[in-house]
Amino acid sequence: MKGFLLTLLLIMVLLGTALSGQHSVFDAEDLGGGYMQSAWFAQYNTEHYPWIYHEEHGWMLVAKADAYQIWLWDACVGWLWTTPDAYPALFNNLSGWVGYQGKEDDNRRFWDFSVEEVLTDEAVPGDLLYFPVPGPFEYYRWTYEIVDSQTVTVTDTDLSMSMTFDFVEISFDGSTLERSTVLDADISGYGIIEGTQYPLTGNATAVATEQMGWNALGIYQTSIDGRLMTEFILAGFTFEGMERATMSGFDEILVGF
Repeated sequence: MKGFLLTLLLIMVLLGTALSGQHSVFDAEDLGGGYMQSAWFAQYNTEHYPWIYHEEHGWMLVAKADAYQIWLWDACVGWLWTTPDAYPALFNNLSGWVGYQGKEDDNRRFWDFSVEEVLTDEAVPGDLLYFPVPGPFEYYRWTYEIVDSQTVTVTDTDLSMSMTFDFVEISFDGSTLERSTVLDADISGYGIIEGTQYPLTGNATAVATEQMGWNALGIYQTSIDGRLMTEFILAGFTFEGMERATMSGFDEILVGF
């Protein structure tokens, strides 16, 4: 039923997931091999996105972007905000507005508008690449009873069904960077068959499987696969159903546990 898919999407909202569109702010041409040529941000590589490797800035983390602006985290400078119209001016959360002036002796130069001085970005000691290589994680499992649950109600032409969630289990597999959330619910309500209203009872299980990535700032989502499985009894008949939705393209960077 159409209502099942709506319910699944509501569950995703309750789980705190968010879907974002493709980031068009770079206005970039795909050169192949992960390399992109931006109309305003020069050339960079997206092989380890949301980490990008810029031809002048080096490793930068794309923390948040939409069609008009972008937040970047730089290993040496910190947080930076800019837009296609503003760049090479960038807003730094410590220094305020700075203007990128290119490199000198392999060090980047920024003009600090607040003190009217040139800031020099020293190279990373030892000339090490900043992008970290993910290490192994362990396997974790959390189990909770839901004391004060929110009820999700699905209403169709001949059906009114409420699901009250009472149990949740969350597991995280470090070897695959995958997190699975399982919610169990009791079903109650009624259905109408040939004009007669019958009570219905049953149960539902919602499963959200999230694929993660990992970088120096923590663990972030890359995609989520959601399934809603229901089984209920109405007028002596047993009905089973499953709805599924897959989403990707998140701009959430860090995931809480």
